Amino acid sequence: MRRSIFTVLLFLCVFAAGDAQAQVERATLSGTTLDPSGAVIVGAAIQAKNVNTGFVYSAVSDAQGRYILPEMSVGTYDVSAEMVGFQKMVQTGIVLNVGARRVLDFKLAVGQSAEVIEVQGQASTVNVETAAVGTLVAPTQMELLPLNGRNFTDLLVLSAGVATVPATGGGGGQSPTAYGQSTNYSVSGSRPVGMAYMLDNTDIRNAMDHGAGVSVMGTSLGMEAIQEFTILTSTYSAEFGGSGAAVNAVTKSGSNELHGTVYEYFRNSALDARNYFDVPTQKKPSFQRNNFGASIGGPIKKDKAFFFFNYEGLRASTGRTSRAVVPTSLPDLFRAGGMTQDSNGQWSGAYGPINPVVEDIFALYPLAQSPSECPNVSGINLLPGTGLYCSNEKQIGNEDYVLGRVDVKLSERDSLFVRYVRESAYQVLPYVYTQIPGWPEVDHERNQYLTIDEQHMFSPKIINSVRFGYVRLFTNTANGGINGTGTALQQVPGRQDMDFSPGYGLASLGPSPSSPSRPVTNRFSVGDNVFMSLGAHSLRFGATVTRMQLNMIWNQYSGGAWIFSNLGGDAIPGTPLGGALYGMPLLGITAAGDAYSYTAPDGKSYPFNP
Repeated sequence: MRRSIFTVLLFLCVFAAGDAQAQVERATLSGTTLDPSGAVIVGAAIQAKNVNTGFVYSAVSDAQGRYILPEMSVGTYDVSAEMVGFQKMVQTGIVLNVGARRVLDFKLAVGQSAEVIEVQGQASTVNVETAAVGTLVAPTQMELLPLNGRNFTDLLVLSAGVATVPATGGGGGQSPTAYGQSTNYSVSGSRPVGMAYMLDNTDIRNAMDHGAGVSVMGTSLGMEAIQEFTILTSTYSAEFGGSGAAVNAVTKSGSNELHGTVYEYFRNSALDARNYFDVPTQKKPSFQRNNFGASIGGPIKKDKAFFFFNYEGLRASTGRTSRAVVPTSLPDLFRAGGMTQDSNGQWSGAYGPINPVVEDIFALYPLAQSPSECPNVSGINLLPGTGLYCSNEKQIGNEDYVLGRVDVKLSERDSLFVRYVRESAYQVLPYVYTQIPGWPEVDHERNQYLTIDEQHMFSPKIINSVRFGYVRLFTNTANGGINGTGTALQQVPGRQDMDFSPGYGLASLGPSPSSPSRPVTNRFSVGDNVFMSLGAHSLRFGATVTRMQLNMIWNQYSGGAWIFSNLGGDAIPGTPLGGALYGMPLLGITAAGDAYSYTAPDGKSYPFNP
């Protein structure tokens, strides 16, 4: 009979569809019970009690004196071993971290069970139960290490072999599929796209930039709500899936004691040095950053139900200094392009007059400032008829992060937790396609993460967990002048301005070419995971079905574009500006856009883990 059951289980392990994500946020405690002579004790009662919640996990030592307590919540435990004819032993302060598999042995002294020996316990810190290589980022590190922006993913670099892949930065002017505004990470040279970001056993990756669900401001708030996390870099279990590293984070939960925090982190321009590239004669650009929040957790019903709530806000205003190459004057620029002016003020050249539309567009350029007003500190090569124009605009960003979690002990055999996160952000980028003010990009974002997890214990040796996860990532990118500025750049009524790139080293004009855009990711996952203790071995198997839906509105030059060659000869021989002045673009685009939807189920399985 037992062989038949094992055969069925093996079949399920190999052929069941799943996404290789078991209860990777939980911990396992195992060990051996011995008497003073070193002989094993059979039938000893092992009990682990979470000191914060009162949740109890129980097991009985087998014929070889072994016990195992699987699928335990992260936290601190008091673990006891008790057997008739022996003194009860309690080891206190046993800390179990996310995904840990610790060993804690007992050596019971002969005596009455009413006699209790209590010691400060220490589970083995060397993980001999798994070959996984990784780094634990503990609560003390998250609390004490300085972090610019309180972005918890910045701590990933504490692990060996982890390197940052910088954001491509500037919003809609850069494709988020090239890793967007979030900082991604490469582990031992692997591609960032292969990394898994698990929050309470739910993958929260963005389908577009592959980051940890970051906002348009490039941050991952909520560090106050993270209990701890690990980054696994190699030889980790099949439970995680993916080809790169795995980040495994667990959120905080309530306890029997009411506890909370209130905080604010403040920075401004008075505390900062002047940037080398800022204009020395002008006032230092403004900078204001307020990161504030509060958290509270406690009991709904002692030892039965608990809640945890966290709010974090970010308000940032940063002055951005920009240097743009512009005409010293339009006559100087036109002469540099091989044009001459007749007595009537009309400009013409060897190939005809200036295109009147282009002449109106060139009139939108601000004129160059004097070297004292806008010094050329970066050594820009300025061509005849051009100079520099300095401007300073504010980059504004607001972000709000809310997390709520409820943990309930439904019965001695059942437990449940529900966790929901909502993150909203807003940002204005003054310089995206052009270094000249007037065409800012406005980004809105709203991310939501939901996890529901129910655990049932059929027996101390068989535990089943069912999980539902939902992730929604919404971003909307638009331009400040989405309906056009009414200038010569607005070629289509009711549409945003076109983009104008004249070449000759001059700054471009116009809005972000890839705005407006609206990528929306929906990720649904349902999974079931089973743990079985089979004497000297344990068996883990499960299945998760994930369905990802990507809906996207993506525009490219939706207002049109005129792009001219930047080569010395240009389209007109001997006239570096000729192509632009005559209105002969190297590339002309009326408008382009696309809308599509994509849905894909994903299924993988992971085998037993003896």
